[in-house]
Amino acid sequence: MANHSTIMKSLESAISRYEFQNAVDFFQGDKGVRRFTTKQMFSSLIFGQVQNSYSIRDIEHSLNANEHRLYHAGLSRIKRSTFADAMEKRDHRIFFRIYEELYGKAIVLTGGIKRRFKNPLRLVDATMVEVNVKKYSWARFRQTKGGIKLHLSYDSETELPDQMFFTDGKVADVNRLNSFGFEEGTIVVLDRGYCDYNSLYRIEINGGFFVTRLKKNGCYGIEEVFSENTDGLVRRDMKVSFTKPQAAKDYPKSVRIVEYYDEEKDRVFSFLTNDFTHTAQEIADMYKERWKIELFFKWMKQNLKIKTFWGTSQNAVLIQIWVALIMYLLLWIMKIKNGIALSLQRIRQILKTTLFERKSLETLFKPPPRAVIRVLEPYLFEGVS
Repeated sequence: MANHSTIMKSLESAISRYEFQNAVDFFQGDKGVRRFTTKQMFSSLIFGQVQNSYSIRDIEHSLNANEHRLYHAGLSRIKRSTFADAMEKRDHRIFFRIYEELYGKAIVLTGGIKRRFKNPLRLVDATMVEVNVKKYSWARFRQTKGGIKLHLSYDSETELPDQMFFTDGKVADVNRLNSFGFEEGTIVVLDRGYCDYNSLYRIEINGGFFVTRLKKNGCYGIEEVFSENTDGLVRRDMKVSFTKPQAAKDYPKSVRIVEYYDEEKDRVFSFLTNDFTHTAQEIADMYKERWKIELFFKWMKQNLKIKTFWGTSQNAVLIQIWVALIMYLLLWIMKIKNGIALSLQRIRQILKTTLFERKSLETLFKPPPRAVIRVLEPYLFEGVS
């Protein structure tokens, strides 16, 4: 029988030991640590993410119950107090650095992914993770509510988050837009909440493009009408300029408005863009891509442990969120690198019950050859004992 590594080690294999240790050393993560190293802590956190553990106590009991299987998986028994102390004291930037290194490896694997649009397309949005304001007083944003807001840039075609920032719930989404940096030629798709003319003009002068929805009170003068129809999907495509003094000051150049009829919602949407190259239908299609980032946020909250936390300090919460994002990248890399046809959700479900198995990913995720199935078929249906 072949001597395979465990599934747990296969999952973590995308992370270089050298790069991991560099991050730990840079932020002195193991300074003064005698037993529970940052690597052991990280593996325990990944275990908790896969198992969807509710608390540190849950992780402790699950690991200790499998004591005889931990060594080959790179895990060890833990004490709840030691784990909790590590969550408070280990610098969350260690895990941010690991995420960056892993993201770089994921990007290398995107070369074979067929892109729908010529220009890179980035979806920008934010999501709130609500927390108990009594336990997480540092995250207060209303009298009786607490929350952490994740601001994210997401590549709709590779399904990878490429930039992210954390703030408390008081920070408006649009106030973080200028924190993102995009390559020249990138098309940024934004919800109407980001329609701040000054911020949009920054994208313009940096060589980028944007697609968003026009504000309800947006006033403009028509410079040229490219097309106009009373029926069909594209109702009007035109070049305009803003007429209100402040809007004209914030965005002094001409822009394009595409009025598009949505059959499903039976209403006309006005899309605002500085892209005069793509067709009106393509502009509408770009905005429709926004649903992907909403699905990504929903997937994260349903499949990763980011709604309940294993520590109450800001550092502990950020560690857990970074490890959740690392977990997403590990699943994504495993799927792409090994040609796994299953969804990330299904992959995680399978991993939950097989982490300690000593077998290859090929054996775990790929069905047996068709020739083997043909040999077995007569016995499957003849009731041979």
